[in-house]
Amino acid sequence: MTRSLTHLLIALALLAASVGTYVMWYISVVRESDRALSLITEVERASDAAARASETKSVLASLAEDENSIRTHFVVASNISLFLEELETTGRSLGAVVEVISVADTLTKEERVNVSLRIVGTFDSVLRTLGAIEYGPYDTRLEHSTFDAKGTERGGVWTSFSQFSVGVVPTAIAPKNIPE
Repeated sequence: MTRSLTHLLIALALLAASVGTYVMWYISVVRESDRALSLITEVERASDAAARASETKSVLASLAEDENSIRTHFVVASNISLFLEELETTGRSLGAVVEVISVADTLTKEERVNVSLRIVGTFDSVLRTLGAIEYGPYDTRLEHSTFDAKGTERGGVWTSFSQFSVGVVPTAIAPKNIPE
């Protein structure tokens, strides 16, 4: 019986060692699984952040393009004389004479400058010039206009005294660089 008892004790000891080893192995696997799950969550967060950053960058690039496109419709304050020459050229190309009467030396609170013009020509040329200025590439608004006709026959001389307000940016703004 002592032999059986010894075998039983050895078997129980081996069973206890096997169960202990299995429990330690199981606990180790559970810890590593939790660590792996934590790393997977971190990687997903980092991937989401990178995707949001990429999307934000593309939105900013698109906004920068839109901003630059919009800026082309405003006159730079230092280039107002070039703009006025362009108005005179527009009138000449349409058969009218455009003369700048006055230009305000200060901007309005809306960052606009008032420009008064006298446009002389046939009825058609005066109206076409007014339309070309108002609906041209710049942010211009016709504030008021008066007409005077000399000669009632077709092709008589018409004169328009018109005041426009023009959108102005104080200085040329360089395009923004989007960080990589």
